This record gives sequence, structure tokens and C-alpha cells, in this order.
Amino acid sequence: PLEEKILAFCKGLDPLVQPGSLQDLENADIICTVTTQEKPLFDYKQIKAGVHINAIGSHKPDTRELPTALIQNSKVYIDHLPASKVEAGNILIPISEGVYNWNKIAGELGQLVDEKIDGRSTKSDITVFNSIGNAAQDLVIAAMVHENFLNK
Repeated sequence: PLEEKILAFCKGLDPLVQPGSLQDLENADIICTVTTQEKPLFDYKQIKAGVHINAIGSHKPDTRELPTALIQNSKVYIDHLPASKVEAGNILIPISEGVYNWNKIAGELGQLVDEKIDGRSTKSDITVFNSIGNAAQDLVIAAMVHENFLNK
């Protein structure tokens, strides 16, 4: 059954997924935000060096999950530049504040997957993937995960 396959796939990964508090952020290696929040969920000072953040919630130009200081001090990857320029409040708000610009974006997810751009350069790099949703990429990722699952 599917449940057994999922458990077998995850065996040895030892993930810890649980509700927590803001104090837990300082120990997290990966943070996933999946909300429709309008204001940042946490302060930049609450996270540790080397963390990776998947911000896949707020996707309107006037909403965000991440604080400006985080965007300023991270390698930020996006799913699609033209759409992000219209919908990515996590990025648009710091730009409107005059403290960030599109040239600072590290690149698009597809470029990273194709190794056309670099990812993390040091263990202390903070990386952010800001997604506003891209159906084509979702399908490709789902296919890759499925293929990887079948080959294990």
C-alpha cells in the first residue's frame, strides 16, 4: 500500500514534523511557511545561519510571510520571475521599501535544478525559495518525485 511505500521512502531521514513555537525556529534547519499571512510570521533574528526556508503561502503583492531583513540577507530563489514581479509580496514589499531590488534574486528554481546557477556557497548561507505557485513546475516536480520513488 501507499502508506508503506511512503514510510519506506522516508526511512532513515528522521524528520521532525510537529507544531511548535517561535522559539523552535532558532534550531530549525528547514522552515516551511504555508499561510495566507499579511505580515511577517517571525523576526529575522529568530532563525539560525544555514537555514533554508520554503515560503509557499502568501502570494499577493501586499501580503507576506517573511520579514524584509530575511530577504535582504538571504539567497532568494523564485519559481517564475514574471509572475513574481506581480504577485510575490515577500519580495515586492522590500522593493517598495527601497531596500531590495530584482537584481539581487539568486535565480529561478528551474535554473537551479538545471545547474545553470549556484545554490548555497557556504554552510552558513540562508536560502529562501519563494513560490507563488507554478502549475508546470509542480507537475515536473511531482513527476521527478514519483520517478525517484519508483526507482528506489
